[in-house]
Amino acid sequence: MLHLLESPHWTTADRRWDLPHTLPAWTIALLAVQRQWVSREHLCAVLWPEAAARQAQHNLRVNLYRVRGLLDDWGLGAALEVERTRVRLPLATDLQMLHQLLAAAPAGAPAGAERSTIPSAASIAPAGAVPATTPPPLTLRASALAKYRPSLLPGMAFAGFPALAEWAELERAALQRQWREASLALLATPMADSPQQAQARVDLCQALLAQDPLDDEALSHLLRQLAALGRSSQARRLFEQFRAQLRQQLGVEPTLALDALAAGLDGAPGLTPVQPGRDVFIGRAMELSQLDSMLGTSAGHIVTLLGPGGVGKSRLARELAQRLAGRWRDGVAWVALADVGDAAALVTRLAEQIGLALAPGVDMQAQLLAALRERQALIVLDNAEHLPELAPLLDELRAAAPGLSWLVTSRSPLTGVVARSYTLEGLDRPSADEPALDAAQAMACDAMRLLDARVRALQSDVDIATQWPACLALLRAIGAWPLAIELAASAVAQFGAAKVQGELAQTLDVLAAGRAPPQARHDSLRASLALSWRLLEATDQSALAALSVFCGGFTRGAALAGPVCSGAALVRLIERALVQPLGNGRFELHPLVGQFAAEQLARSPAHSAAAQRAHAEHYAGRLQACATAGPDHVPALLAELASDFENCRRAWDHLIELGEAAQLGRAAPAWAEFGTVRGRVRELLPA
Repeated sequence: MLHLLESPHWTTADRRWDLPHTLPAWTIALLAVQRQWVSREHLCAVLWPEAAARQAQHNLRVNLYRVRGLLDDWGLGAALEVERTRVRLPLATDLQMLHQLLAAAPAGAPAGAERSTIPSAASIAPAGAVPATTPPPLTLRASALAKYRPSLLPGMAFAGFPALAEWAELERAALQRQWREASLALLATPMADSPQQAQARVDLCQALLAQDPLDDEALSHLLRQLAALGRSSQARRLFEQFRAQLRQQLGVEPTLALDALAAGLDGAPGLTPVQPGRDVFIGRAMELSQLDSMLGTSAGHIVTLLGPGGVGKSRLARELAQRLAGRWRDGVAWVALADVGDAAALVTRLAEQIGLALAPGVDMQAQLLAALRERQALIVLDNAEHLPELAPLLDELRAAAPGLSWLVTSRSPLTGVVARSYTLEGLDRPSADEPALDAAQAMACDAMRLLDARVRALQSDVDIATQWPACLALLRAIGAWPLAIELAASAVAQFGAAKVQGELAQTLDVLAAGRAPPQARHDSLRASLALSWRLLEATDQSALAALSVFCGGFTRGAALAGPVCSGAALVRLIERALVQPLGNGRFELHPLVGQFAAEQLARSPAHSAAAQRAHAEHYAGRLQACATAGPDHVPALLAELASDFENCRRAWDHLIELGEAAQLGRAAPAWAEFGTVRGRVRELLPA
């Protein structure tokens, strides 16, 4: 087996060969990570991006000869498959075993699963095929995830090959993200109460915190599990250490939900389970089942999930993708399109999300089609309503890559492509003309369950069952849209449902004046936004307005770089669901929240100018850091710029408007290098 998650080496029953720090060994690692056919052009672009095509192809032939020689030493020379246009190396690897583990569904194992085990090396088929295995029991899976650490190709720095080093950094980041998401999904899955299962969860939480000591989600799970094992004093010490570290490194306090969780540790032999937090999915059972049926068990389907902003399309799509990931050999790719402006950017974003490094100077769409041709995956395209170019591209992709299925979230139907549509409405709740209800019946509906969970995540001692009539009236007024419920929960936790309902009714009366009836649902959501805005402190209003200048999300560091958003304000906005965490240190405003906040920002020209200048100077600084960084740091900075491409472009355009020649000059080399390496030069040119 080839080991890629520890010091890279090949092992047999009685021998071990370490991979040397040479280009042939690095090429073996690259091919083993990819698992499938890799085009010669792609290898040339990664290894010799600046060489002429003829020279790069010559270098590749020599290198592959040396690769085969190294494999011969292991008795594996025949494993390297070389064709005229492509190459592959289908070796069994520990990385492949980890991918199988990540793809296993987090739901409970079927009958008889207790006899199954974590996939072994012998169970892995060649050529990247993932064999059909019964998902392991949850306890075994938790233990295995805790054992596997997503430290891909440790010790390999690829000196002298910056594009290869950048590829490795992107692969490492993607693996880390997948491992964390799978671990958190498993921790959120109910298990039978037993010391063995609780300890498996503890081990997994500790593995997550070893990767990121400030991962508050992992800490929340760990505190619950330690309390369940009767180790509340240890849980309290860990929380205090976390609080001190958070203050020291980020200057912020733990969230209210984490504070409430920790407060329940005092004097209790075990922790009473807290209601589900913001990341727990509630309801939509019928929608999940129907969408599952529409996607089918065969490839080639295109399904559009339709609905207005705030109704929960993206969250439902994420949940569906997570549940169905094991159906496709190559898993699921999530492609956010809200900040994509044209066809070139659309192709680039798709390539980035599937791990394809586009070669400069070569037709990008042709490269994308070639890369997807043999893949079997579900690709989710989120927020696609503003891209008319998507429909013809989807037609081409379906023809070129028949093994793919597509789920598209949009506010409007796709035109010009054959697709099945599913329209999403608000969450299930009793209508006003239904017979009289009691508290138990009202609390059982999905909308009330979500409101209850969100309120308790903010104030654990608030029981909305005691005020259910007002809560139900509130839900009916806002159409039971998930975003509106998120926004209302903060106000209900502070002031109670009756007061919030009265305030909301007055706001609705103002907003709906002179409006036609079809506008009522939109008015309900705007009323929720307006109410949430009024309930904010002035400092938090300023912070939220300033955050509307970001495009496609932002990091905590970017948010705090400006003069108006503090760490404490950011935490409060997150708690009120006005800022949404994306994981991996990134945050975003829901498009409707961003639009509302931008309207408020526009009312103060001085505030708007300050926020835009702070935004431009921050990203100009990141570009300058990339231009002056040493070779070892460039790949990570380029990956950072890829996540913030739209922010960098907006900053660049704003600096041009301001005439900041000095900053533009310092940032220009990195901007040009990024466009060349990433194949996005055309996107940098003026419209």
